[in-house]
Amino acid sequence: GVPSNMDNQNFVVTGKDLTSNRLLVAFEGKNESTLWGTDFAASRLSFLSGRVMDSPKRFLGKARYRDPSTPVMVEPIESSGDARLIFEEPQRALTPGQVLALYEGRRLVGAATYSPTALGRASFPLDSNDSNKVG
Repeated sequence: GVPSNMDNQNFVVTGKDLTSNRLLVAFEGKNESTLWGTDFAASRLSFLSGRVMDSPKRFLGKARYRDPSTPVMVEPIESSGDARLIFEEPQRALTPGQVLALYEGRRLVGAATYSPTALGRASFPLDSNDSNKVG
């Protein structure tokens, strides 16, 4: 919410480049790719039943505690507990360390934690070329 010289537009921090000691900022908006996305990385994928995923599966996901459930494809990455999350609808500012709750219908079945990229925000792949977006 940092004011700008544009009417009714504020800057928001969308990432941190710790190696260069810079912040990535952008205007709030649905078209801002550093703030909105559908493709995210996750770690610590686990299920209440103890099952291990070995192939992609569709779930309902709650990106945040009070958010509505939204369809998400979970693609496990080998047996590492890491996964790729592909949401049907763009999600705003998903932050590393936050938890995604996974549901089958209304039943909670598992969870995963959003993973950081080099710029400290959640997105996929983990080694994306995010550094070229820092200005």
